[in-house]
Amino acid sequence: MITIITGTKNSGKTNRLETWYMEEKRGAGCFTKKVYEDGHWIGYDLYLVPGGKVISFIRLLPFKYLLKDEDLLIYQRFAFSQEAFREGCRWLETAIDEGKEPIWIDEIGNQEMFGNGFDSVVKKGIAKGLDMRMVFRYQYIDKLIAHYNLRDYKRIDCRPEYDDR
Repeated sequence: MITIITGTKNSGKTNRLETWYMEEKRGAGCFTKKVYEDGHWIGYDLYLVPGGKVISFIRLLPFKYLLKDEDLLIYQRFAFSQEAFREGCRWLETAIDEGKEPIWIDEIGNQEMFGNGFDSVVKKGIAKGLDMRMVFRYQYIDKLIAHYNLRDYKRIDCRPEYDDR
């Protein structure tokens, strides 16, 4: 079963996925965690579970020098470490090959629609019919559902703790 956790920026998507993982403590995945320097948000690190390995992953452009990767993907205001994507994909592909389930991925978005990021892993997991739990950014959800030709999936919508309505 494919489960999609979706919502807007800072709506609790990652927290929901990570809490679920901690409750079940099974499978393998990649989680993103916000990184701060001197109290200011500067990007994200990638956490591989189980095991807890941390990889420098995404930085706001002024902080791209903090990524030790010379093969950066620049998109809008972010620099993505391609090596971090590759290492995350290797981690997830090994888990898939070993039959670990569920596969947890935070997050799938614009990069995957262009065949980058975790796209190959998501396609492999879907083709094998695995239990996958993924975060999709709300603004891309319809395009991603079409990109992966998803027909049978569960959707969990997150909302920010504060709501202006």
